[in-house]
Amino acid sequence: MTRWAVFTDLDGTLLDASTYGFEAAGPALAEAARLGVPVVPCTTKTESETRHWAEQLGLATAFIFENGGGAAVSMRSFPEPPLPFEERDGYRVVPLAVHGAPLQEGIRRIREATGGRAVFMSDLTEARIAEVTGLTPVLAALARRRMFDEPFACDVPFPGALVADLASLGLHLSRGGRFWHLHGDIDKGRTTRLVAGWLSAALGPLRIAGLGDSALDRPLLEASDTAIAIPRPDGSFDPELCSGLPGLVRAPAAGPAGWNRAVLDLLAGAAAPTA
Repeated sequence: MTRWAVFTDLDGTLLDASTYGFEAAGPALAEAARLGVPVVPCTTKTESETRHWAEQLGLATAFIFENGGGAAVSMRSFPEPPLPFEERDGYRVVPLAVHGAPLQEGIRRIREATGGRAVFMSDLTEARIAEVTGLTPVLAALARRRMFDEPFACDVPFPGALVADLASLGLHLSRGGRFWHLHGDIDKGRTTRLVAGWLSAALGPLRIAGLGDSALDRPLLEASDTAIAIPRPDGSFDPELCSGLPGLVRAPAAGPAGWNRAVLDLLAGAAAPTA
């Protein structure tokens, strides 16, 4: 019998893109828990935000935050990871990406290259973050506690030399569902492989299912044995996420409703490529 681990994006995938609700995913979450299938959030959200949502969703095995920049693994589910970590609130938290001065220099270069048109989350007040994202004030405060990944909006094209300029600092640009992201030489896929290896060492061989809705999730889906794309609210699929991805399964609905159907089919052995 195939034993699965589910690695999933949050916003627009397991969480509704507008309301952040997840009630429609309840049956699949319950079935995963019944079968002992780990569900691991893999998101651009901060450690504090992701911990909040993991608690709300009843997921306590592990989570990946800030686009793979860090991973937190349960002290009850895992032995000590073979990398430096800090213990916080029942998790061993492993930093995996550059932060601090290199990220700040990258922000400076993006501002300069775009004539100041790039607006970073760190520029915004908590009230403005809540207004732009629909987060509650409490969650907006958690969203500002960033270390490894800086979201930003920009309404002008990037100069061609900017990508190479950032790469010289060990930094990269990726497009998410709502924002661009500046981050180090890490992504959701690389950290998924790492955490999946730790899970397999603790639980035995696992097959990985990855679910996401935007180009930022492409590395996660590429790292998975079964890749599942969640459509946008209008029913379309992100072409950068889906194009050329072999064996892709397309969920039948957006957000948690599509997540629910896709995961129930996966756990029942019915998931089949639709790309």
